[in-house]
Amino acid sequence: MTEPTAVPPPLPSVSTNPKAKWWKFVIAAFAGGFLLLRLLANISDTIDLELRRRDLFDAARDGKVLEITNVGRKAITLVSVTINDRPDCNVYRLDAILGNNKPLFPTILNVEDKVSISGSCQIIRATVETDQGSNTYSFNR
Repeated sequence: MTEPTAVPPPLPSVSTNPKAKWWKFVIAAFAGGFLLLRLLANISDTIDLELRRRDLFDAARDGKVLEITNVGRKAITLVSVTINDRPDCNVYRLDAILGNNKPLFPTILNVEDKVSISGSCQIIRATVETDQGSNTYSFNR
């Protein structure tokens, strides 16, 4: 007589191709990285202007002339310039002396364009407002 031998239950089959969900993680990480880069690009989007303070005449050393140059990659529209945070420091086009009667604002500066303005005060601080935001620039006395 033979006794029945105990047969262990069958082992669950191990799939050779498990359902991989790692690709969802990769897509989510890629999308998150892309969104982060876009956010950082918008934060670092600054006004690309170069400002230099000059003298009306070299001997005067008055520091009343300001050259504004667009050093960015796109056109910028100047809306206003405030000198030393004072409303009594007026600004006007430097070439108005030569007969240019165009208004100073708004002024569109294409890439590498330059405009020279003169003020009634020595320029220590200039706040430039553009269509892309505003920024304040300071100069030594």
